[in-house]
Amino acid sequence: MYGYIRTCKQKEVSALGYVTAAQAARIIGVSDKTIRVWVKAGKLSADHPAKNRMAIPIVEVELLAQERARYQEPATVPDTADLTHQFAELKAELKNEINALKQRVAVLENNAIQGRNHE
Repeated sequence: MYGYIRTCKQKEVSALGYVTAAQAARIIGVSDKTIRVWVKAGKLSADHPAKNRMAIPIVEVELLAQERARYQEPATVPDTADLTHQFAELKAELKNEINALKQRVAVLENNAIQGRNHE
């Protein structure tokens, strides 16, 4: 029964424009511990409808999420054609290095064989 009442209260709070610390954390992109620190520091306001529960105004959460988004670099997706070109260049460089190493090994083997023949 107690769990049912707590669940109902949380739904009511959400319906009134509030979110929990965990929900705020997901929206902003931080941990719920960070949310609790920000509430304690006054960066976010929160009501405490029950012990160990926070009700944070969604308006504040959205504003903070927008503010943080302005200062974060947008995720860039590399151009596939550019990546294909870079891969081809690296592949060609590696082939050249492998061929050069094969030639060096052949020279070293040749020198070792000639050294044995002169003994």
